[in-house]
Amino acid sequence: MRGFFSKETLNDPCRVCELKNGCKSPKMELTGYGEKQILVIGEGPGEQEDRTGVQLIGPAGQFFREVLAENGMELDRDFWKTNAVNCRPPENRAPSKKEMKACRPRILSSIRKLKPKFIWLLGGSAVESFYMDLQFDCSISLWRKRCIPDYECQAYVIPLYHPAYVLHNREASLEQVFRDDVKWAISCLPRSKPSFPDYRKQVRIVSDDELSAALENLLSRKLPLSIDYETSGLNPYKIPDPTIFTIAISDGVDSYSFALTEKTRAIFEKVLVDKNVHKVAHNVKFEEKWTRVVFGVKTKGWVWDTMIAQHVLDGRSKSTGLKFQVFVRYGEKGYGKEVDVSKLTMTSPALLLYNGLDALFTGKLYLDQKAEFGRLKGLSTANQLFFDGTAAFCDLEENGISISKEYFEKQDLRLEKRIERMKSKLDNGVEASDFKRTFGKPLDLGSPKDLRSLFFNLLKVPVGKKTTVGFASVDQEVLESLSIPFAMDLVKYRKLLKIRNTYFGQFIRELCPDGKIHPSFNLNLVKTYRSSSDSPNFQNIPVRDEESKKIIRSGIFPSQGNRLLEVDYGSLEVRIMACYTKDPVLIDYLVSGGDMHRDEAKHTFLFLDEEWDQLDKSLAKDLRFYSKNMKVFPYFYGSYYKSCAWDLWGVSGELKIRNHLRGKRIRDYDDFLEYMIEDEKRFWTKFRVFREWQNGVEESYISRGYIEYFTGFRVGGFLSHNELLNYRIQGTAFHCLLWSLIKLNNRIKKERLRTKIIGQIHDSIVFDLHPDETYLILQLCQEVMTEDIRKEWDWIIVPLEVEFEVTEIDQPWYYKKEVKWDGPSAITSKISAN
Repeated sequence: MRGFFSKETLNDPCRVCELKNGCKSPKMELTGYGEKQILVIGEGPGEQEDRTGVQLIGPAGQFFREVLAENGMELDRDFWKTNAVNCRPPENRAPSKKEMKACRPRILSSIRKLKPKFIWLLGGSAVESFYMDLQFDCSISLWRKRCIPDYECQAYVIPLYHPAYVLHNREASLEQVFRDDVKWAISCLPRSKPSFPDYRKQVRIVSDDELSAALENLLSRKLPLSIDYETSGLNPYKIPDPTIFTIAISDGVDSYSFALTEKTRAIFEKVLVDKNVHKVAHNVKFEEKWTRVVFGVKTKGWVWDTMIAQHVLDGRSKSTGLKFQVFVRYGEKGYGKEVDVSKLTMTSPALLLYNGLDALFTGKLYLDQKAEFGRLKGLSTANQLFFDGTAAFCDLEENGISISKEYFEKQDLRLEKRIERMKSKLDNGVEASDFKRTFGKPLDLGSPKDLRSLFFNLLKVPVGKKTTVGFASVDQEVLESLSIPFAMDLVKYRKLLKIRNTYFGQFIRELCPDGKIHPSFNLNLVKTYRSSSDSPNFQNIPVRDEESKKIIRSGIFPSQGNRLLEVDYGSLEVRIMACYTKDPVLIDYLVSGGDMHRDEAKHTFLFLDEEWDQLDKSLAKDLRFYSKNMKVFPYFYGSYYKSCAWDLWGVSGELKIRNHLRGKRIRDYDDFLEYMIEDEKRFWTKFRVFREWQNGVEESYISRGYIEYFTGFRVGGFLSHNELLNYRIQGTAFHCLLWSLIKLNNRIKKERLRTKIIGQIHDSIVFDLHPDETYLILQLCQEVMTEDIRKEWDWIIVPLEVEFEVTEIDQPWYYKKEVKWDGPSAITSKISAN
């Protein structure tokens, strides 16, 4: 097993690293007395460290020392100190992987000599250096606050933010997270030395004749069975001959794996359909889909999903994978290397062992998670919502979405020709010729650097928006604001490329033999506790750009003889804002049916009531839209006047209302910016209670160490000010949608309706609607989504609304039309009968 002590690190590779040539203290020696037997590994020496030859004595080191002192610890006395690189990188830059690899032998030597009980890794570079051989993301936000048993070091490894990162960010919430993490790391010191069982000895490969006895042994302990399949692919709906090679079952103590044969199939199928046999899996949705396709039955008795439960316990992205959890919890990092599952086409002892380990670790993880949920009161409600949600999503994925292969293939060819013509026009235009003549190279349309040179150096376009790293931006928003034909053509070219490569490519690629796509809907990936979608991403279909929307949605159909129905919560996030903030002005708007966004649009663009009433309806609609999305929502989510003013000023030019603004003494952008300062003051005077809630969020977060949703979810770790404001609102809005989807799906199944739920997009649900059930489904949605949910969750203190859009029979999704809910007669009168 290759690990931290791999042979390649034991040579002295300093000759390939140049850092020693530019510093005052090359190959800095380890310092400190280590009375607590803790080794601290930082990233690299800073200026003061390099000058003195002692680690962590600069500003970051002093801050770290202060935090330790608050907890009764002294850095030089209680710790040994070293760095991922022992020579100072120029200008304190982050060390490269090559440089870190060069220093590993020195760190290895120190660990073998000192035999520390704990190793603290400060920052992402220290994590990357220590775990260089592992295929995990090394970002410190993923690793912080974990106490990882390490077999090769026979120690616990605890990653922490680097104190320099905390000082540079100057966020009160980040500083508190760091202080809490250090305190938590110190609380781990009484742990006994980690143990490392040989988990492979807990796996037994059983024959057909031994399976019944193995099951009897497991079931006698009255623990849920963890189930794991090894299959011929990921999506059983897409594979021509979907096959389960092997199956493993475990209770977290013993694990049995077996090949799927005619005899084991008959035995195991009885387990699957027995509701009294409780079952768990790491991603129930995967095992359940394969059960339905291969066994032709639906599993009864699912009680836990360790992947979903892990996400509820710790919402950090990239942390719910079984191998990652097994590593950070049990220190097992060799498992899985003995077999490349992706290359197997038949059963083998290696695959059976791997399968058995999967089931064993799933069982162990279940037992650990149950104990953790017992200690963290309140999270069980959140876990149940997501467990029920993943079961509903399994039904959605099985139902699938009908698409026209012929339509997408024809449109793909048309798009290819349009893209070629547009590229030729851009490549052979005056701008490209001038660029080549000036810079001595062809213009690369995909290069931001080339486009910056063209627009800002050659064409002398004034720089407006900048990227996060300070470069002049050439994104779509900037290009659309330029009155240059070349920029407009480039926007069209980019749009066509995205339609073809991003949208068409995934639809054609994921088309299954049944003429449908079966997208995956996930509940374990998004930090805000919303959903995501992939294979293809059904939640990423254009809605604002009319051309893109038409091209893509015209190829998505209902089942033959059916309609497509989309049911969308109206202004759901605003309603959730009202529930959290209890702002009386916002609540009044929602209860009385007033139009907040229209009222704010009048203020944003300086229209009196009588002037607004005389506007063209289309222009008024656009002004309302932009005020809503470029001012109101940004303010509610933590933005301020300056970041909104530039976008709104651009809109005023696009919509040709600057003459109107000049009549209000707004002559240029500077005038508009000054006006926005005063308008922001007016806005927050109006929504005073909302502002008070915003101001109190960070204080509450620092005090508790996490934010908590009405629905029971918690988010901890470092959150920016804007994230503190919007996570709960966005996540809770989705939870309303998910709760409704679960209830609707259960009612549809219970009443054996022919209508099916086939998709979920943010705050909307998509149905494959049987025409005879149109009124029934609309009535059901109205009841569940606006009435039943408020009975279930009494914290919803404002009315909820749903909006309906439906197609004609056999008509594609693009042609859906709005239908108002006014009772049965009004509904049927607005949808044709055939």
